[in-house]
Amino acid sequence: MSEGTGGKIASGILVAVVVGIVLYQQTKLSELSGEVKVLQKDMERVLTERAAKPVDIDLLSSGVSCKSEGFADTRLEQGTDGAWHLSANLQKANSAAEVFCDLRSADLPGFERHDDDKSVNLAGSTLFVLVQSDTDFTGDSTHPNGIQLLVKDVRGTPDSGRWVDASSSWIRGRPVSFRIARSESSERAAAFSIRFVTGSDSTATYAGGFTIREMRLRS
Repeated sequence: MSEGTGGKIASGILVAVVVGIVLYQQTKLSELSGEVKVLQKDMERVLTERAAKPVDIDLLSSGVSCKSEGFADTRLEQGTDGAWHLSANLQKANSAAEVFCDLRSADLPGFERHDDDKSVNLAGSTLFVLVQSDTDFTGDSTHPNGIQLLVKDVRGTPDSGRWVDASSSWIRGRPVSFRIARSESSERAAAFSIRFVTGSDSTATYAGGFTIREMRLRS
């Protein structure tokens, strides 16, 4: 066999090896692409299933830890029925009694939780409470008392819900909801608060109690 013929054979073998490697890689890439498409479909199915199943969590039984806060003389206790009872002495205008509830240790399946600070993404969800006053909490009709729901991040920065004026119907119970918009506080929520406030410039006072019979979080 001449040197030229041997070189041609070696060159042919090299080309065949290279072509084989290329074909093998193309086959593997095709298989990997198929696996990626399967994973994408599985993820789409999971997200679709989650979207189709709204979450409704009873916060009274989820391990939420609550305490009383504010500038007023307050006391908070949880009854055997799970409801929270707040005693408040609001003796001046714009005086607040607040029920502060920590979400970081609560069991909240279906909501994204951040590992670094245990905060929860509540953006797009709805906070619902049912409150009842022992006596009429209406206050001054021109500067009525009211309630406000807030979501707070770990720094205490609030994302406030709408203000709801108090009325005599609160003695029978008043549902209040807060549709939580997307914000830095709501995406990393550590707690929520239920704030009872006397009206600004009001001369009315309130010494009595409030009962929070329901607390729910809905997606």
